[in-house]
Amino acid sequence: MTTRHLIMETFRENATPRTLFSREPRLTLTQAFNIITAELPQSTSVIFQPYKGRITPDIFPFCGPALAIDRDKPEPTHLCYELRPDLHSAIIHRIKVTGERGKGIGTALMASQYPFWRQMGVQALAVHAHGMSEGFYAKLGFRRMNRLPEFDVDATVLTMMRLDLTDPVQKNQFENALQRHPAAALKNSGLTL
Repeated sequence: MTTRHLIMETFRENATPRTLFSREPRLTLTQAFNIITAELPQSTSVIFQPYKGRITPDIFPFCGPALAIDRDKPEPTHLCYELRPDLHSAIIHRIKVTGERGKGIGTALMASQYPFWRQMGVQALAVHAHGMSEGFYAKLGFRRMNRLPEFDVDATVLTMMRLDLTDPVQKNQFENALQRHPAAALKNSGLTL
């Protein structure tokens, strides 16, 4: 039987018992890990990395820690995001699905984190979309934006998209998409590396 893995290599020297996930509630990394992985397979690894004074979880639902951190192997399925408590938002840095696309794995990864985001007071999701990913985010309810508070560039450089969870139409579209591909699908997918 495999167990979930919490990887905090970069925090060993500068360990801190509290994180900057949000202003309230303040969570330890272990508490955040338990919430983040609640809906994920037992094989899940989470790497917490410091990023611009905040902490970014990188979630690998189908592999143990050795594969998650092995840069010589193909990049495994994962979701990486950053919480911005100052803006009540989360920035999606990357969703990577290894293998067949269109099976709902990316949406199920988002669904697995939605309870955590709600608990942390997230009111919006933001992303730099590119290529085929723009259609993925649009199906979830994200809208193209010219400027976002989460990014310090304008849309002439990148395609920026945002999902406003305080907007009932966008929130409803997002939650409906998550219901079609719930986080439980990750546990039942049978996918491994």
